[in-house]
Amino acid sequence: MLYLIMTRAGHKAALKAAEIVEIIPTVEIRPLPSAPSYIAGEINYRGSNITVIDLENLHNGGRCNDALSTRIVILQTGQNIFGIMAQGVTDTLEINEDNFLPEVSHINNAAKNVRSAKIGAEIIACYSACDLLPETYLNNSGEVVDA
Repeated sequence: MLYLIMTRAGHKAALKAAEIVEIIPTVEIRPLPSAPSYIAGEINYRGSNITVIDLENLHNGGRCNDALSTRIVILQTGQNIFGIMAQGVTDTLEINEDNFLPEVSHINNAAKNVRSAKIGAEIIACYSACDLLPETYLNNSGEVVDA
């Protein structure tokens, strides 16, 4: 399966490419004053306002670096489209089922369905879009309810 490689909490992470609509450079993000700190704001994406979540802020309390490799990844889960701002977005990688480790990873208690893959000497945490969202955005089935 194809994954987008990025950096999360200073470590390599991967996101299922099948859930990605588009990857765009960082653009002007309008802040949402009453939103939690991990909400970077909203952007106009093809005529619609969508929420952008700062992945570093969500998981570490920091902010994504202002770097050339920082991107907004537009994701779709069901009918919901939202963006995540991620750093170190530089490559894709085909990860075969043989590369996944048998145990389920619980990195920072953030995502319960994260699978870890061993690629060479590296261990890469592999996420689906819903794994990156705070629980307030998910219903009991793990589906996005409002983004």
